[in-house]
Amino acid sequence: MLYLLTGSHGFIGSRVHQLLEEQSADVITVDLKKGQDLSKNSVFESLRRKIQSAGDDVVILHLAALVDARESLEQPTKYFGNNLAATYHIAQLGALDNVKKIVFTSSAAVYGEPEYVPIDVSHPTKPKSPYGLSKLYEEQLLEQFSEEYGYDLAILRLFNVYGEGQEKGLFGALRRAIETGKTFRIFGDGEQVRDYIYVGDVARAILDVATSRTTGTMNVASGVGVTVNQIVEWVREKYPLAVEYADPIPGEIRESIGKPDIMLPKITKERVWTALEL
Repeated sequence: MLYLLTGSHGFIGSRVHQLLEEQSADVITVDLKKGQDLSKNSVFESLRRKIQSAGDDVVILHLAALVDARESLEQPTKYFGNNLAATYHIAQLGALDNVKKIVFTSSAAVYGEPEYVPIDVSHPTKPKSPYGLSKLYEEQLLEQFSEEYGYDLAILRLFNVYGEGQEKGLFGALRRAIETGKTFRIFGDGEQVRDYIYVGDVARAILDVATSRTTGTMNVASGVGVTVNQIVEWVREKYPLAVEYADPIPGEIRESIGKPDIMLPKITKERVWTALEL
């Protein structure tokens, strides 16, 4: 078995790559940080030739994407252009006879404002950001090509992933505040609820799906919601952290909790501390 791993240097992809290396698996890696822009035809053609000449069955783990929902509001063209073009090329690789399965990491952002919680996979999809909309379009594109070419497809809608070395989101902001001693700003009242899942657990779940017959669209979540205030309280038990409250971000989702199809452990104080170790 040969694996094609996109986003291999990313927050989640680097963990998946490490697990594959521990298993001595054959892996082709692709990442923008290596100068490989999957949205470019030249990169696609190079991958197509490698897979055609491999001789082995291939599983594609498609993790590469631009993932900052707030940035996508300011630069929607960048997100649609990059994410959709890259996924179109991955779907085209599915036409090759030895590509047997594609595992795609989507996002809970496809749901938009929840009409009910916990959110199951039949929940309406009404994304509130270009990032979320790009993920939804990518799902549909891969599904259409799967029907045409016959490859197995697993779509994993990840909820809020956290862990060591995270640069974006709540944990990235917390880490920077701890390192610099600057005041940490909470937007709104801090009672926003999210379903946090640990990056190491997510990486293992991705490989479990890749190596099984599991297909379809699945929520990857803990099923447990935690507020920003609770996480900050846990952080302040270990680190000195000044906090201030600011105006809420317009349109921010108030509560997002998944109904897991793949259930991962809930966030804990100890895991928060581990994720923020300096």
